[in-house]
Amino acid sequence: MPRPSEVWAARHEDPAGPVPGGPRPSPGETAERVRAGADWRMAMRELFVGLLMGGPFDQTEPVRVEPRFDSYLAAVVEHVSAARGVAAPAWVLAPDRFLHELW
Repeated sequence: MPRPSEVWAARHEDPAGPVPGGPRPSPGETAERVRAGADWRMAMRELFVGLLMGGPFDQTEPVRVEPRFDSYLAAVVEHVSAARGVAAPAWVLAPDRFLHELW
């Protein structure tokens, strides 16, 4: 019986291939891809898994895309930083990376 993540991945095929063996983009590369029109859900999936598997963190603040995405990107990087036991980049705490309304 397939795992739920395998079922989800089959329904949301990514042309870049499966995430575990696929690219490990940095937060900055992810923001650039989304800004260029990539599906933000797949881009964030690749980022999240890649960071958990040891992918690179950007100390340089990524480009801004849209307030909700910018906030989500910062939250994911902050969460994975804590999970890996490393300090989060300073840009994740920028005041304009926080939403003032529920998404």
